[in-house]
Amino acid sequence: MGGILNGKVTLMNNNPVGEDDGEEKDDRRRNSLAFYVSQFVNYEGDDFSQLVEAVKQDKYAKTGGKPPKIRNSKFNKIGDSIIQGDLKELRNQVFVYFKHINRPYKDHHLGNSLMHMMCQEGYYPMLNYLINPSNRNDSDSNEIDFSPKNERNRPPLFLCFTPPTSTYNGMKNGVDNEGNVIAMKPEDIEQNTDWCKPGGPKSRENCVKLLLENGVDPNEKDFHDFTALHYASIWGAVNYYLPT
Repeated sequence: MGGILNGKVTLMNNNPVGEDDGEEKDDRRRNSLAFYVSQFVNYEGDDFSQLVEAVKQDKYAKTGGKPPKIRNSKFNKIGDSIIQGDLKELRNQVFVYFKHINRPYKDHHLGNSLMHMMCQEGYYPMLNYLINPSNRNDSDSNEIDFSPKNERNRPPLFLCFTPPTSTYNGMKNGVDNEGNVIAMKPEDIEQNTDWCKPGGPKSRENCVKLLLENGVDPNEKDFHDFTALHYASIWGAVNYYLPT
C-alpha cells in the first residue's frame, strides 16, 4: 500500500517519539494513546490477551481495576451504540438529529464526537455514510466539523491510529493472533445489516484518506504537542496512513 493523496506533513518534534528527555515526559499519563501504541508495537508475544489485561489494569487503576461507573444518559446511550457499530442509530442521528451531529459526548467518551468514535474503531462505512450529503434530511443546512477536538485536544484523524488493543471493541472482545480485533455483534443489534464490523488497516487507511480529502490538516497538534504523524510513526504506519 502506497501513500494516499499528495501533500506535506510537518514532523514538529525533533526528538524520536517514545524516547524520554527526562522527568518531564516520564509523568505522561499512562492512559495516553502514545503509551498504548508503543506497548502494542513492542509486544513480542503471540497471545495478545495478556497485553489487553495489562492495558485494562492501567486504564482502570484509579477505579480499583474496574471500569468507571457510567451515567445512563440518553447521550451516553447514543455514543455507546455508535462505538459498537450500530448502523441503525447512525442513520437516526444523520437523518433526524443532524443539527447535533458535531456534539461532543462526555463522561467515558472523553469529549469524542461520533466521528472520533468511528475513526477509533475503523468504521469506514459509517464514516462514509456520515459525511454523504445524500443521507441527510433536505432541510438540514448545518455543516460537519471534520476536526472537532476531544478532551485531549485530538481531532478524529488522530484516533485513526488507535492500536487494536486500545479500541473499545479490542478491549471488550480481544484481538486475534494477527492483531486484528475480534468482531462480535452486540446482542441488542438484531440484524446483521444494522451492524458495522470493526475495521482493519485498510478500513483505517480509507478513513484517513476521506478526512484528508475533506480538508483536515495533518499538522494539527494534541495535548502532547504531537501531530498525527508522530502516532503513525509509533505504529509503523506512515507509508499508507499519511501523505508523503
